[in-house]
Amino acid sequence: MTIAPQIESLFDRLSSHWSKMDFEAIRDEWNTDAPPLYLAEEAPGFATSWSDLEAYWQTTRETISSISVTYELLSEKEVTQEVKLVAFNLVWLARMTNDESVGGTNRGLACLQLIEGTYKFAGYVEAPLAPIFYVKELYKEFAARRMTKNNS
Repeated sequence: MTIAPQIESLFDRLSSHWSKMDFEAIRDEWNTDAPPLYLAEEAPGFATSWSDLEAYWQTTRETISSISVTYELLSEKEVTQEVKLVAFNLVWLARMTNDESVGGTNRGLACLQLIEGTYKFAGYVEAPLAPIFYVKELYKEFAARRMTKNNS
């Protein structure tokens, strides 16, 4: 499915902002005239106010020393001329402040509003894959390593 260049650019900027952990720039990509609706994979609940979202970003600053975020398989659906839903895969890799590395792939859905000719986030929800999926992938990875080792 084709993605409007302006929407693809928005997600490219968001990736770049995340890599710099520039939460002010991330906030600038939002419609700040209305409260956000935001759910990160690891968050216990939705951020439904700017203070909630800023608290989440502050926790992120304190627990992650670096992060790489890539948005893939973007797919848009027009709700109205001014509102789009965008589904995506989010591939992330983070280094925690304790030097541990973690990462994964999430699915997500964003709601974008066209404001003065520019798309802005109004909502953003990450949906992690079920734990059984990750366990299955670990089993496959383990088996592939062992099969390679045993065949050499």
